[in-house]
Amino acid sequence: MSYGRYHFIINPRSSGGYTGRNWQTLEGVVRRYLKDFTYEFTDGPGVATRLAAGAIKNKAGMIVVVGGDGTVSEVVNGYFADGLPRKKPPIGILNKGTGGDFCRTLGAASDLHLALQSIKSGRDIPVDVGKLQLMDHDG
Repeated sequence: MSYGRYHFIINPRSSGGYTGRNWQTLEGVVRRYLKDFTYEFTDGPGVATRLAAGAIKNKAGMIVVVGGDGTVSEVVNGYFADGLPRKKPPIGILNKGTGGDFCRTLGAASDLHLALQSIKSGRDIPVDVGKLQLMDHDG
């Protein structure tokens, strides 16, 4: 697959399925802001991780997550699929989650038009990332 400057990883089940049902309309809005973009849909748990790793390997300019906190988490996991990230593309978020806690914490725009303007402008919000390993009482 050839990747555009902006590569979207879309969870069609986000927002209670709204994202998948209305992607054609959303795509039209995205096209008004970002001309050079490609996209892929997730179709189950863990898929966004694999798609993000592939987009990074194939030098996507920016990865844009269309989904909620879970999809964002999976995409971030894709950044670490080959160890600690070196120079990797930034992540943009179009919040289509039911809660949007992560975006709200960042102060990221929840309005589609404002979010696309922010992505296009390249505004960065640095975020710390950590990895936890949990064990049950049996080790």
